[in-house]
Order: sequence, then structure tokens, then C-alpha cells
Amino acid sequence: MILDDVPAVDVMDFDEAPSLGRDLAALVVIKGFHQIEQNERYTRRLIEGGPLGRIDIREYRQGVAFAAILDEDFLSDGNFSRSEVCFFGLEPHWVDFAGDWMIIAFGDELLFYDCRSGETRRLKNAWFGQIHSAVVSPDRRHVLVTSTGFDSIVECEIQTGLVTWRWCAWEHGFDVAGEGHQIRLADHGAGGASPLVLVDGRPAVLTSGGRQFGLPMRLQTCHINHARYAGGDVLAVFFHQGAVFRIDRRTGAHIECLRGLRCPHGLFPANAAEYFISDTQSGRILFLDREFAPKRALGIANLPNIVAARSRATEWLQCTDLHEGGLLCAVDVHRSQIHILDVAARRRRSINAPRHWAMQRVVPVTPANPIRARLGRPEAPTGA
Repeated sequence: MILDDVPAVDVMDFDEAPSLGRDLAALVVIKGFHQIEQNERYTRRLIEGGPLGRIDIREYRQGVAFAAILDEDFLSDGNFSRSEVCFFGLEPHWVDFAGDWMIIAFGDELLFYDCRSGETRRLKNAWFGQIHSAVVSPDRRHVLVTSTGFDSIVECEIQTGLVTWRWCAWEHGFDVAGEGHQIRLADHGAGGASPLVLVDGRPAVLTSGGRQFGLPMRLQTCHINHARYAGGDVLAVFFHQGAVFRIDRRTGAHIECLRGLRCPHGLFPANAAEYFISDTQSGRILFLDREFAPKRALGIANLPNIVAARSRATEWLQCTDLHEGGLLCAVDVHRSQIHILDVAARRRRSINAPRHWAMQRVVPVTPANPIRARLGRPEAPTGA
């Protein structure tokens, strides 16, 4: 099926529901406070044409992940200042849980936080750079890390940090970047040493400000921004290709499952039979069956309140998360809003965020999570 032919529902047609999701608890992940600058750069790049992102190394930006009840219509910097659970660090992109342990993916490291005792520990690796996701395995013994700066997926033991599996796109046929640069992994690194990467035959700079970074976005051949377990395989989202691939963990062979997406983000189970993914530049949430056949879509492109500085830009729907009661929480950069959607009842509510927040995700915090009790309103949501 051509993606443009997927049956679509316009979220604009949903009824506004002012009370929807006001008792949802979440971790709001802000990768940085540079969204105003990013809007200007993105619009300029669209006008000029060519691949998105930088060609040069930059420094990591400061970001934050904080817990909150989604009961306000306007968020501000005061929300994380007041939060009982708040973690600052370099470019957080992801949060997952392994029992009482919360795992926050920062730029080049994972932070492990025991939600009951407050104990913390960190995991770094020479293959970690511009981490975009860190998904816990079903048995809670491993974490699958998307190291975007190295176009790689790295699996580590949670307890020891030992690398148990790694897949690098440059070794599997994805060795030419969008503007024709040849990328080659010349040395894997040993004993904690950084890998050696050649760009057009010359060693690449892989660090910034003393932190492991990898290649900048326009030199990445895939910009893999998400990976998750699927039985004995791994499903991976390739931003540059606009595709989802299934990777055989045993052989490393990859099969394209879905193409035609525009700068996709995230891939989550909707239920036992479906996944959903943010088709970012298309401004829609796409639902897929387990064979990745598109079934239906939710479109947000007709919603009002587009940020004035983005009037000449495209839609940009970041990650969408599934919360309690079947509610979806979608991060809309084009409007600096979080949309809470009740698809079954065709209702919606939008929360406004500061224009400078570069939001990534709104991660659910369930009633059983110890963090929930620290937010002052641990009751289960009604979805009213």
C-alpha cells in the first residue's frame, strides 16, 4: 500500500476535551533549550534544499527529564524547577524502566536510577554517541541502545554493562552518506578504545568537548534513532531512509519492512496486533499491523497554533507514547504542544510548552511506579 493512500482520521475533527488526561503522570523529556534557533536553521535548510542536519561536529546541549502530572494547560521552566523527580544532563532522548530502575539515555551515557532508594549509576561505552533510545529487554536483563552518532545499535547487560551484541550500518551496506561521502569503519576499537571511522579515507573526529559524539547528522548514513526487540530480531527506525528494518540478531542480515516515511521517530506496540510510529514530516501517527502493513493514520496537520517562526517549515511530529486508558501523548514541535488524544472517543486536549523547549517524548509513569507517589496525585486516571 502506498502510504499516501492509508485511511486517515483528522485529529482536528476530534472534540476538544478540557479535562482529558489531567491525572496522567509522565516524564517530559527535553533534549535541549535551543528550539527557537533550531526552527530558524530548519526553515533555512528547507529553503536551501539538501539533507537535514549539520556537517560539522558540535557540542552537546544541556537538557532535562522531569516528572509531572499533566494537569496544566501551559508548561514553563518552573515545572522542572518544582518537580520532585528531575534530571539534568546532556541531550536526554529516552526513558525506560526495568523494575524499579529508571534508565535515562543521555548523549553518550546511560543513567540508571533506583526509583525507591535513589541510588544512581552510569554506563558509558566508546560506541555510545548521540544516543536516541535505550529499550529494556523483555527479561529486564539487557538494554538495547541506539547510538545514532555511530549508526549503530548496541546491546548491553544492565547489571555489568558488558556489550553482548552490536550492529553497525556501515558494515552492512549503508556506507555512503546523503551527499556522497564514503564512510568506513576501519577499526572497532579494543579495550575501551574509540572505534576508528574514515570519512572519504580520512580519520573522522568523533568527540566533542571531551565526550563521545560520533559523526554529525549529515555524515551519518542512516541516522538510526530507535530500535526495539522483536522476538529474536531487532526492529530499527532509519530516519534518513524513511524506513523500518528488521535485523536478524544472529546473522546481522536486514530486511526492509516499511518505506516511504518522512523522518520517522519511535516505534511502539499499540496492542498485541499493531505498532504505531510518528511519520514526522507528514504530521501523522501511522498504525501498522505486525507485518508492517499500514492500517490507518491520525493526522494533525490541520490543527491550529503553528509557531510563527515555522510558518514556512513542515510538520514535525516527534515521538508519540501510549499512556493509561489508551490515551496517546504526541510531541508536536511545529506547534510547541503536547497533544493528548483519545482515539476511541475522538477527543483531544493540547498542552502548550515554551517555544525554546526542544521536546522529545512524554513518557508514561504508571500508578505502580514509585515515582507516581512522589508527584502528589497517585490515583489512577479516569480519562474523563
